[in-house]
Amino acid sequence: MIILKGNISFMSKVAKNFFYNISYQALVSVIPIILMPYLSRTLGVKSLGIYSYTNSVVLLFSTFGMLGLSTYSSREIAYSNTKGQKELSKTFESLCILRAILFAICFLFYLILVLASEYGHYFILHIFLLAFNFFDISWLFIGIEEMKIIVIRNSILKIISTLLVFLLVKDSGDVGLYILINGGSLFLGILIMLPKAKKYIKYVKLEISDISKHIIPIIKLFLPQAATSLYVLFDKTMIKLLTDNVKSVGYYDQGQSISKMPLVVASSLSTVLLPRISNEYAKGNMDSVKKYLNRSTSFMLIIAFPLTLGLVGISDSFIPWFLGEEFIPCIPVLQILSIAILPVSLSNVTGIQYLTAFNRTRELTVSYTAAALLDIVLNFLLIPIIGIYGAAVGTVIAEFAVFYLQYRCMRKEIGNMSLLKKGITSMISSLIMFIAVRYAGTMGYTGIKETFLQISIGGFCYLAFMFLINIKKLQSFIKRTTSNKL
Repeated sequence: MIILKGNISFMSKVAKNFFYNISYQALVSVIPIILMPYLSRTLGVKSLGIYSYTNSVVLLFSTFGMLGLSTYSSREIAYSNTKGQKELSKTFESLCILRAILFAICFLFYLILVLASEYGHYFILHIFLLAFNFFDISWLFIGIEEMKIIVIRNSILKIISTLLVFLLVKDSGDVGLYILINGGSLFLGILIMLPKAKKYIKYVKLEISDISKHIIPIIKLFLPQAATSLYVLFDKTMIKLLTDNVKSVGYYDQGQSISKMPLVVASSLSTVLLPRISNEYAKGNMDSVKKYLNRSTSFMLIIAFPLTLGLVGISDSFIPWFLGEEFIPCIPVLQILSIAILPVSLSNVTGIQYLTAFNRTRELTVSYTAAALLDIVLNFLLIPIIGIYGAAVGTVIAEFAVFYLQYRCMRKEIGNMSLLKKGITSMISSLIMFIAVRYAGTMGYTGIKETFLQISIGGFCYLAFMFLINIKKLQSFIKRTTSNKL
């Protein structure tokens, strides 16, 4: 009975944290839906392209400067949380000091960029974002599975920054102000979280070894993260370098941003399950780990197929009224990148929930490095020929490569996840939904009415066919069970 209560408590905490995270991610998804049409019409393609390009460079600096600390920090907090407050405090303090050292080194190289770039004044304004990426302590609360604090802080700051954008950003010359609002609000979040950490952390005396012991592990974890950044962030840099057209970066970024919106569900689940699976793995509870991974895989397949085909289906009607006629070149970008929703959702399971939680750094590195090299080669081949659409094709192929390599590793240890069996119902229902969505687009409506009709009909068809197919499966199961007993 005690074990049962423990399991219920664990599941309850996971469900609660998932609810908090998905609530925030829903807010994060809604805000771009409100902001993107406004920004596309006030800032315009060129200014959005400048923002996207400079932002991607800053994120590259953060990724390379922090080595592998982003994921490593929350994982180590989850491990040390099982050993008491003293060990938790020691881990937290040592990681904070290491982050400060790495920021100082990164900042020196960043200053060189500021002095050398034609967009130097924009990079100066991005310093708040750079500092936030190093000094934010959300990883502490993620590691101890206290998501409520993060969600409340992030939600308040997101709403405030959104209101400031509407009040202050009025034309294409305000791109610097837009950068400052985004970075400044994030940096303010650090100051809000510091007093909250005192509840869980107490001062402990550190040895140099307490800090240095993290260096080798974060370097190992850095390699897959660096490879990921090369094909996630470097796409925009390569588009700018190979086309010398900042507008192309703007088109690509808007299409990519929309294609990533549905992935908040997958990333929310992974954020919640990483510390939980890490904790269960540290205790040796492999049955519990397999249960989490199997359920997570089923959930990802149920949401990935309809989101992929749904976005492809509505893109023609959605982009013109949402972003404006100026952004019509985004339509093929969105349609191509939507295909990546399936492999990215599944690699949230294989890469984050399995390989990262199990500390399989080598396998993680191989998968992301291979995909990054593949993406870079494809970009060099395709961007000069078909421009931003070549970058989109390269990204999709790279994401499938990541999932394939990671799944091969997971299958050896966890066993066959029966992907086809888990996903066949959703795949069939989604194909029927896609046909219905495309048909709804021929019914004579235009603009937002057409998109709303497509989503309504598509959503109804998907849920209806999922229900009907599962009812058939249940009836078949009951029939087989009854006949066996007889």
